[in-house]
Amino acid sequence: MEYNYFVYNKPECNLIVNKMPIWFKEIEYTGDENNGYIILHSQDDYDEIW
Repeated sequence: MEYNYFVYNKPECNLIVNKMPIWFKEIEYTGDENNGYIILHSQDDYDEIW
């Protein structure tokens, strides 16, 4: 059985996304747990729906 979602955990910024689609990949992370940003890149056309 193939899963389309995974748990995205970024402890550096205290972020957990419980149902992240597998076609999103982290490109860049800058900052700390108080201030920062994460750039995600989609590798699928279904990101418009999500």
